[in-house]
Amino acid sequence: MSSSSSPSPVPSNTITTSTTTTTQNNEYEILSNQNRELTLRLQEKEIELQTLKESLTKEFEERERTWRSVEKTTKEVEEEKDNGGKTKMTTTTMGDSSSVTEGEGGHDGSGSTSFVSELSADSVTRYSRQLLLNDGFGVEGQKKLLSSSVLVIGAGGLASTVLLYLAAAGLSNITILDPDTVEISNLHRQIIHNSPPPPPTTSTQQQQALPPPKPKATSAAEAIQNLNPTVRCTPIIGEFTWQNALEMVKGHDVVVDASDNPKTRYLINDACVLSGIPLVSGSAMGTEGQLTLYNVKGDDTGCYRCMYPIRPKATTTADGCKSCSDNGVLGTVPGLIGILQATEVIKLVTGIGQTMEGYLVMYDALRCSFVRCKKRPRRVDCVLCGDGGEMKEGRIRTMEDSRDSLVGVRGPAPTLLQQQQQKRRPEETKDDRKGDKSMMKKDITDHISSLSSSPNNISCQEYHQLRQRGDSHVLIDVRDPRQFEMCSLEGSINVPLSKLVNGNIVEEEDGWKRVGDLSDGTKPVYCICRRGVASVKATQILMDHSSSVTMDGSSGGRQIQNDKIHSVYNIVGGYSSWAKEVDPSFPSY
Repeated sequence: MSSSSSPSPVPSNTITTSTTTTTQNNEYEILSNQNRELTLRLQEKEIELQTLKESLTKEFEERERTWRSVEKTTKEVEEEKDNGGKTKMTTTTMGDSSSVTEGEGGHDGSGSTSFVSELSADSVTRYSRQLLLNDGFGVEGQKKLLSSSVLVIGAGGLASTVLLYLAAAGLSNITILDPDTVEISNLHRQIIHNSPPPPPTTSTQQQQALPPPKPKATSAAEAIQNLNPTVRCTPIIGEFTWQNALEMVKGHDVVVDASDNPKTRYLINDACVLSGIPLVSGSAMGTEGQLTLYNVKGDDTGCYRCMYPIRPKATTTADGCKSCSDNGVLGTVPGLIGILQATEVIKLVTGIGQTMEGYLVMYDALRCSFVRCKKRPRRVDCVLCGDGGEMKEGRIRTMEDSRDSLVGVRGPAPTLLQQQQQKRRPEETKDDRKGDKSMMKKDITDHISSLSSSPNNISCQEYHQLRQRGDSHVLIDVRDPRQFEMCSLEGSINVPLSKLVNGNIVEEEDGWKRVGDLSDGTKPVYCICRRGVASVKATQILMDHSSSVTMDGSSGGRQIQNDKIHSVYNIVGGYSSWAKEVDPSFPSY
């Protein structure tokens, strides 16, 4: 009996392997196709990029030839007119560069077609963002800027942003007038300047010759040339005075007042009114600022004297006593006011928008608030711009009249350059000063020196020797607490002058008592302040108190001597002299 056998079954693992291999082959084929497609697309992109590169290179070369062609001088272009071109060019030198203006298009003689514009290629590129403004001044406005002239009086905090933004906008002729030099204490607000060389800190460095301080006008002009070489900038190192006022404003379209003292502001106002030139005035103090315009055609709100008439008995102590060096200023405030001044100049020159004529803007930095108020009308009795009527005395018709009206009004503080020149200059005679009726304010340094003859005065060098010997004493710093926390001599005690004399007898007695307790009848008292002015007053007050008598109620009204204060001395020149004569590393501010 035969037997039959059935076929053996295929193992399951064999079927799985076959299926996996097929799937992998399919995925590989798909990936291969995708790779070929990506390779082809990449090659196409490379071809496109190469084509674009060649096109851009060609366009750049064509533009470069065009730009070079418009730099040709008027004489060269005129010689090429015989070839049939109609190109018209005007070259204006500004500093070390030229601004080229092109009229009708045509051939420039090099085979390429010149562009058509009333501005040079550099001007179109440099000022393109303001030319693109929908409500801006356009090409006509830019041409006005390029042909205008502005006088900026001052090169400090206000002028820093005024000058930079006017130069950046393309105002082609800028004159800067300032007598001062750059100091490190200026730089937190006067951002147009660079840091001066540091003061010497050792005796060896003191013996080495340091470069002279840079005038602010020169420093500002250098910054402008670095920002926009096409601007013609004229720096003038000097003051704005009644003698040069009319000559200074002459030939300028707008005057910008960026000064820092009332006398200069009155002189600027008077010169602008007498010359018929618009004045853009700004000021900043502490955390507040102001902005307005004067002498704008059609404006009947009066001049600076209408807003701030001079009191009949103006004095140097009561008139315009505030300054940044005494009261401080937040650096951004003059910067912002300066930007607003530059904006008003641009609007005046180009004729766009509504200027600030007739209005005064007041800015409060701590509240970030602007108040825009209408100015008072022109004063009929204004000695400068009023109708005058029957007025005969005090009328201002010349700058000599302006000078005579400013007797006692605070002017600019003496600069370092002026002090150095005064040392080299022989003493002036009365004839040299003849004709100047104004009462000039004395230099603080001269005033302090005049007090050195008092037996209760001691020089900084003498006090330094006293400290080195270790003599027992009390050093009273009479500055306000804010200045005291900035810097002080080791061991000094802050008793502000306001605590010694303020009209409040209780507070004054507390101040005197504190000094008396410190002295205790055995230790001499030395008073010091910033510049040696407040300490003079404090010394006199303490001397008067120590020599006075009071009624002792507990002893039946018997008079007793206030002898708790041993003696009182004033340190001449204060910390300013200390930094110059004893310790150059002591902060100056």
